[in-house]
Amino acid sequence: MNINKSVSLALLALLFVCMIPTVAAPTPVLYPEVWVGGGQPYPTISEGYDSVEPGGIIHVVGGSYIATITIDKDVTIIGEGYVTIRPDFGTPFTIRNADVIFENLCMYGDDTCIETYYDTYSGSVTLNGCTLNEATSPASAIDFFFVDSFFDVTLVDCVITGNNGAGIYLDAEGSSGSALLETTGIWYNDIGVWAVLSDGSSVAVTLHRNDISDNKGQGLLIDCTSSTLDLDISDDNLFRITATPGCSCDFLNQRPPRPMPTFS
Repeated sequence: MNINKSVSLALLALLFVCMIPTVAAPTPVLYPEVWVGGGQPYPTISEGYDSVEPGGIIHVVGGSYIATITIDKDVTIIGEGYVTIRPDFGTPFTIRNADVIFENLCMYGDDTCIETYYDTYSGSVTLNGCTLNEATSPASAIDFFFVDSFFDVTLVDCVITGNNGAGIYLDAEGSSGSALLETTGIWYNDIGVWAVLSDGSSVAVTLHRNDISDNKGQGLLIDCTSSTLDLDISDDNLFRITATPGCSCDFLNQRPPRPMPTFS
């Protein structure tokens, strides 16, 4: 009888537990715009990113921030004042298949400042008025990796300086897209801009009113394998261009006049 009673009590306890309604975890509330920094709802950029809806805007008030964030949703990050961002380690911003806009930010990298990886994706990355400094990676301050994708890259009114490797590194594998650099200074890097195209990539690069000078190596290094690069240079101060054979290059309105690229 004692055994049966114990079993009955256990069954009753189990039934009671099953009857208790379960409470689902609350769905996080996402906002179209969030503010980050001292005196704002979110003290860190990471918390702001977690709270903004896809396609939303993060406003970062002036100050110094630590951030190591993987961005996998469309977002705009705007510096409202003088904003500096350093990573906990590695790279402040790693972009995975998302459309991202950065405005008025100063970024430093233990590795790179920004790394972008698109895989079978169509998207864009835009930097307006940003500064990228002191990346120690042997690759670059900004790494763009595109695999079987269509992309649109824009840098306007930026400064990229004092980085190991290239200021900008663009690697396109079986991809097509365009890159615009306008009124941007790329100085004191190992290489200014390094473009590597392979597997039938087709890329159009437009350089307009930039100053790409005082880098240790080439201002522009182009490496094409079974690919096409259409290069439009107008009114730039660009020193030392090196390209591999097979690149379709269109040089327009270069002032002051610079030698045509050497081929290696």
